[in-house]
Amino acid sequence: MNSATITSPANRLVKTLASLQERKHRDALGLVWAEGRRVADAALRGAWPAEMLVLATGATDVDGLAARAAARGAQVVRVHDDCFARISGVKHAEGIAAVLRRPGGVPLPGAPRRTLVLWQLQDPGNAGTIVRSAVAFGCRSVVAVGPCVDLCHPQAVRATAGALFETVVHTVDEGAALAWLRCHAARAALLSAEAAVPLPAMRGGAIDLIVVGNEPRGLPAMLDDTFQHAAIPMAAGVGSLNVTAAAAIALYELWGAPSAPSHP
Repeated sequence: MNSATITSPANRLVKTLASLQERKHRDALGLVWAEGRRVADAALRGAWPAEMLVLATGATDVDGLAARAAARGAQVVRVHDDCFARISGVKHAEGIAAVLRRPGGVPLPGAPRRTLVLWQLQDPGNAGTIVRSAVAFGCRSVVAVGPCVDLCHPQAVRATAGALFETVVHTVDEGAALAWLRCHAARAALLSAEAAVPLPAMRGGAIDLIVVGNEPRGLPAMLDDTFQHAAIPMAAGVGSLNVTAAAAIALYELWGAPSAPSHP
């Protein structure tokens, strides 16, 4: 950490890092901004390639993080607090962030094990929260069916609390996703408030894929009755749950409960 501190918000690296708040630049550069002490620490311990640890001059107790970054072969960069504020998307930033390289070109799993499918979700906070819950119950593969929020959106990354970096992310269009799901329909549970089958009825079965739909619209008609749809039992008069709550319940019911199937 003996390199010079960057002091100018006009610095090229500062501008590049600030651009990671926008999807088009994240996609072009293949980089992910993981902000916050907890998230950065998880990122440096995770499976994604670590490129950089960015520390504001006002950040404290960072020697351990810096050592971990260096051990991963990541560059440690110090920037003035004003520069970090220019980069950050957080109002009260901690002054700590990791920059990861997003693995690309990963094909859909041929034999999926505990795979979460996010079908055209739109809110980054919702998507990140669901990924965090899924990882807690053994998920290590996430399929984002487009058009879907970018799971590398800084808000989504923060909502995962770093759990994103324990997963493999597959981004596909709905045609490819539909064909793939049909191959694994017997092992997939699709959450639907209108389904006739109660979710607990699927407990103990060989469910390895949980499919969560778009926040206002749910799942599309193309995911028809050839698939296994399940609803969460609720009190009369309650229409539906928030997508994050529904997903967490389903994840626990199918993968976290004592009768849930496990894989070596």
